[in-house]
Amino acid sequence: MNMKRLTAAAAATVLAATVAMPVFAEGMSASAGANASVKAKKTVDIVCVQTAVDKREQAIAGAWTAFNAGMTTAYATRASALHTAWGMTDAAARRAAVKAAWDAFRTSSKSAMKTHREAKKNAWKTFRTEAKACRGAAAEVSVEASGEAADNQ
Repeated sequence: MNMKRLTAAAAATVLAATVAMPVFAEGMSASAGANASVKAKKTVDIVCVQTAVDKREQAIAGAWTAFNAGMTTAYATRASALHTAWGMTDAAARRAAVKAAWDAFRTSSKSAMKTHREAKKNAWKTFRTEAKACRGAAAEVSVEASGEAADNQ
């Protein structure tokens, strides 16, 4: 009976330590990080960063506009091709025309998506380079880079 209690108490202690240790470690690393950032404080040229952010956002908006235009064209082309295909009386020719319409749409939509993705990637790459030049070793600008993951959704 005592052995069961001892085993249960040991398991509870290990469980409590497992849950509590990450919390203590997180608090310690946060305070160490705060001390380190106080020592490494440098100035940031906020006008420079502001300009870099404006350029990035304009590039991303332009990429979105181009993507929308490409997809609008792809849909219009597909609609026209499908309309024409379904007007054909020969079943084999109609089947081939429908397949060709969908294949062309798939190709053009993939191309538009690839171009959009590359434009966003280039906008963020340019921003990182420009922001790095604006900040020297300051950590304040790196907060902005966390938005890149949200932008890639």
